[in-house]
Amino acid sequence: AEKKQSGAIRQIGFSYHGGTDMFCQLVDAYDWDFCMIQMNYSDWRFSDIGQIYDLLAEMNIPTNIMEPLLGGRLSNVPKHIADRLKAQEPEKSVASWAFRFVGSYPNILSIQSGMVRHEHLVDNIRTFSPLVPLNEQEKQFLFETAEIMRQSPTIPCNDCKYCMPCPYGLDIPG
Repeated sequence: AEKKQSGAIRQIGFSYHGGTDMFCQLVDAYDWDFCMIQMNYSDWRFSDIGQIYDLLAEMNIPTNIMEPLLGGRLSNVPKHIADRLKAQEPEKSVASWAFRFVGSYPNILSIQSGMVRHEHLVDNIRTFSPLVPLNEQEKQFLFETAEIMRQSPTIPCNDCKYCMPCPYGLDIPG
């Protein structure tokens, strides 16, 4: 705290990946400038992230978002999910739904996204310039979409290939 007040450290924050109990202990322990959380429409109802975001907003702690695409899984969805999203907005990318979801909440300081291709960057810029926040019907549509995705018998691999090459010669993503 002394360094923060003297100006040596400008912003004090933390990254959080757990449940609400530990979060409440951490957030009460210091006068934080920001917090980084994993937030996306798939996790919103199936984890504590909605409650954690609400607590951050209530305490007016700016929030950095990581994993808006859930490691790429929300941009590389099964065909029936992509068709469902495209039926609503044919001209928009599948990924744009996830970015609009996190961008629709106030108190967001930044949204971090790893991009592999130039067209991903262009699509992200198009989605945020200007950002059109989701309305409540669109949020409900995404929550229903997340529920449908959770019913699909898939292994949550985003094909990043960080696990490759496998020292045993396995095609892990395959």
